[in-house]
Amino acid sequence: MKKKRSSGAVVFLIIAIILVVALIAGRTYRPSVVKGVLFVVGIIVVAFIALTAIVLFFAFRSSAEEAQKAKTAKGEKALSPEQEEILKKGRENMVQLRSLIMRVRNTDVRDAGTEICGVADKILTTLREKPKKISSVRQFFNYYLPTLADVLKRYMAVEKSGIPAEDSTSKVLNYLTDVKTAMDKQYNNLFEEDKLNMEVDMEAMTMAIKRDGLLEESVQIKVDPEDLDDGINLIL
Repeated sequence: MKKKRSSGAVVFLIIAIILVVALIAGRTYRPSVVKGVLFVVGIIVVAFIALTAIVLFFAFRSSAEEAQKAKTAKGEKALSPEQEEILKKGRENMVQLRSLIMRVRNTDVRDAGTEICGVADKILTTLREKPKKISSVRQFFNYYLPTLADVLKRYMAVEKSGIPAEDSTSKVLNYLTDVKTAMDKQYNNLFEEDKLNMEVDMEAMTMAIKRDGLLEESVQIKVDPEDLDDGINLIL
């Protein structure tokens, strides 16, 4: 980084010297000579600007590639612009939802909402690692979270009104319980393919081990209870 800065400073210094020389020449020689010098200086400045733009372009491109490689190393996969937009919208909805929950007065409702946000956060994190699943949970972002936020807004309005809200609180708590159950199931569904592939791999490897004679089934000897009693009597 320091080398780039020093190189740039040297180039600027050279351009400044050329400009000074051109000004001195303007007072000493004919105007045509000055025009020629200024023309050359102009070409140098334009070339320098173009070169700087090219260097910056490749520098930013390299930085973006390195950032992408870092994400891949962490287990994150490249997302399409559409997928990025969906996750961005989901994150914005989450921020709004958390802000609403923090302002709810009833502690039970607030705790239930916080639990839901915890599951939603896990879903968002998993989707970044499993981008193919994003399209299957589009409804989660486009409908579930915004509707939940609207319900909480209306409940907060009831709280602020001063009207007894026991009945509303009970209904909201039941609603949040259903939402939590649905989100837990949504989160579990993201791993159904992993569980299925795991079971298939285990079954295939177990069959291979048996086929190679590395896993013998234990021989079980069945003993008749009457024979066992006869043996005990003989000992006695």
